[in-house]
Amino acid sequence: MPEHELVLHVGTHKTGTTAIQAYMSQCRAHLAAQGILYPSLRPGLWKEMAGHHKIAQAIARFSVIDRVRLRRYRAWIDQARTRFRVTVLSAEPIYRHVVGKVTPGDTQGWFLAHRAYLRRLAEWLDGLRVQPVVYFRPSDEFAASVYKEHIVRRLLTGSERDFKTFVTATAQYYDYSDHIDALRDAFGCVVVRDYDAARRRGLQADFAAQLGAKDLPPPVHAAVRNSPGNKATLWLAAQPEGRSRRDYFRRVLFAVRAARDEPFSEPEPTTLWADATTFSNFVARHRTSWDLPFFSMPVWRDLPPTLWAADDQAKAEAAFRDWEARNLDLLRKREARDLAFYEPDPT
Repeated sequence: MPEHELVLHVGTHKTGTTAIQAYMSQCRAHLAAQGILYPSLRPGLWKEMAGHHKIAQAIARFSVIDRVRLRRYRAWIDQARTRFRVTVLSAEPIYRHVVGKVTPGDTQGWFLAHRAYLRRLAEWLDGLRVQPVVYFRPSDEFAASVYKEHIVRRLLTGSERDFKTFVTATAQYYDYSDHIDALRDAFGCVVVRDYDAARRRGLQADFAAQLGAKDLPPPVHAAVRNSPGNKATLWLAAQPEGRSRRDYFRRVLFAVRAARDEPFSEPEPTTLWADATTFSNFVARHRTSWDLPFFSMPVWRDLPPTLWAADDQAKAEAAFRDWEARNLDLLRKREARDLAFYEPDPT
């Protein structure tokens, strides 16, 4: 069987991966006509979704059922690739998965466990010419964006919800050079893309160009998922843990849609960074993140920190209740269709 190229889109998080995956799924037939396979998950007996997260998760867990599904899926890819020149898998969890337990704060141990994960993935893809593709944005922006994502998805508890604590706990995410080295060691190469430049061009168009795809239809989904503003993020972070899933995600939708309106408006821009010293320490700790040729060292913008007090919380709760009452029918329609906060309202 001839060597076959497999493009492995590994993230990072918060660089338009959802939009790229939705677009690849939308264009499956057009891609197939050009010899490019963007495979369904159904051959692995997984629930269908636009990205290939189930594969990434199966590689990490590696249970008996995961190994059965992975063998089945790899056999299907081997059969299908006889008709295609390129296969594309896209799963940003690859960027953060590890094998085994890692002590919190042990960055070196984390990368050892992450490299073990990448080796396992490479073994599953043995026999294919794998081309990893990763998009990076300045790590200070990435830190703020991925923090908001964790708040929105309710992945943090207690003191973890503090931005400074979160950045320290996720230090391994921002060491880009170590991630590049790990991918090269596992697969022999890696294509590194500038997220900001790709966004200006069009994320979907930029990714399609990496595949050699041409004349694809325009995307039907927005290029980037909106995140809540700084004040809206702190409102969500202050929510009690006992909130139901439905109640919390109604608040997420309100936070995103009212991100720059009352009660979250700000007379001037603010920052989640506590002060210049905290920011400078982050830059010094992750200095190699800016070694990529399309980055320049960041400069502290001297913005005031985002403030959120008990009075702000009370006003936001009142505004949310009013908004919820006015939009109850819409919320129920969205919930009946299990729509994520970034998906458009049903017609």
